[in-house]
Amino acid sequence: MSRMTLPLFGACLCAAFPSLAAQNLYGGGTTSTGEVPQLTLSRWDAGESTDFTLSNLPLGVNSGFLAFSTTSTPLDFFLWDGTLMVDLASAVFAPMPTTFSAELPGSLNGVTMFFQGIILEPGTGLVMTDATRIPFFEAKAAFSSGSQAHVLDEDLMAIVGSANGVNAMSTEFTPDRARLYAVIHGSPATVRCYDVTGNGLSLVDTFLLSGTNRNGSCMAQDGAKMWVACHDGISQIDTDPSSPSYNTETAYLPTPITGQPGTAGGSGPISVAAMPDNSKLFIAYGEAVGWPNAGTLGIMDLPSGATRSAPLTTGGDLLGFAHEYSDVVIAENGDFAYVVEFGVDPFGGFVNGFTNGGLVSVIETASETEILTIPTDGFEAREMAIDLLDKSLWIAHVDGNGDAEAVRIDIDTRSADLWTLTDRLPITSGPFASGAGPRSVALSADGSTLLTSTQGSSNPELHRLDTITGAVTTIATPGSWPDGVSIQRY
Repeated sequence: MSRMTLPLFGACLCAAFPSLAAQNLYGGGTTSTGEVPQLTLSRWDAGESTDFTLSNLPLGVNSGFLAFSTTSTPLDFFLWDGTLMVDLASAVFAPMPTTFSAELPGSLNGVTMFFQGIILEPGTGLVMTDATRIPFFEAKAAFSSGSQAHVLDEDLMAIVGSANGVNAMSTEFTPDRARLYAVIHGSPATVRCYDVTGNGLSLVDTFLLSGTNRNGSCMAQDGAKMWVACHDGISQIDTDPSSPSYNTETAYLPTPITGQPGTAGGSGPISVAAMPDNSKLFIAYGEAVGWPNAGTLGIMDLPSGATRSAPLTTGGDLLGFAHEYSDVVIAENGDFAYVVEFGVDPFGGFVNGFTNGGLVSVIETASETEILTIPTDGFEAREMAIDLLDKSLWIAHVDGNGDAEAVRIDIDTRSADLWTLTDRLPITSGPFASGAGPRSVALSADGSTLLTSTQGSSNPELHRLDTITGAVTTIATPGSWPDGVSIQRY
């Protein structure tokens, strides 16, 4: 791979602009093959090296142009196919091969940039790639172990702050990266809000919920609300500092499938995900259903709390009636939701089905319909994570050999591998006790770093996976049972 020096970055940094969330801005044109060319940056770390790659190119096109600017002014013109999303007046244009490596200047920290590729196809003309908006910042991560919450540094390698008395099953950063919410298991659950603008954890507030929290919670993309899956409903929390009801439970929305108070799993809501516009929630349930009967996807309208359900394919059951969907996540653009089964190893006995592991269900959110299922060939999956450009879905589970692994499903709607399992990365060796193994996962905004926690082995650990190289780094975790992993992404 060639290495280049990016030209004239200083020309783009003459003014400060507000930080915006990373986003696939689309805008790509179509080549003669019917594909939309793509420009990707492998990592978004200012001061570090990244790979710039042009893909989905027609035969014979071996180079193109890289364009970048600090503002976006969409422009359609008859001279090219697609929409130019960078700002034509201020953008820098540089020739590039199909792939090259370059160091991103450290001065990009705190800056939002717009990147787009341009190719010249003989017989077609200029064709735009999809464009990407990238905010450069140093992301922190959080997790809980034992009875403490911890914050990891910007390299996601070392603990720089801790707080006692926090046995959190989930943590959520606010999009402005100023606060962290830790949901502490209990009946009822307790939520603590921390200021994380410094290196440590500074307590802002503590408040109670109306139910026992389960595995999942989610933060609204605008940072104004948060939802927590509880044993018989969904707790809605006001997380807007400007609101008079800030840091209180503003609604407890009952669900038709319920569980027992005090329980962390089993029947009832297990996880919850919100649409980008906060119009509705999707809910993953544990329930008494026997394979091959359909399971239940919960849908809840907001703010009314009205509920309905949609059928989901089951891959198996335990004891003939116990089944659990352990997590649900929604793509950043809101087009699709993904639901994963916990999955039980059929060789352990008392299990029906699961011969190809747990299933991931692909849900079209507009129609609220399952359109596809993807076998994972793994078991005991608890959480999933998606990058901000909706390219990759990662799941951590126990593989057929009893070891912990992470698997990637391609969810890029521009990709020829859409909705196929493309990568398997080993995390750590087993064996794990029944019901144990990988627990919590979190993915960096660019998809290059995956944090996973493992429980139930002789040495519970937190692992940092480089999803590009496959390298695994073990992070020392004080206490036991690491859980509630999250990474700042916006």
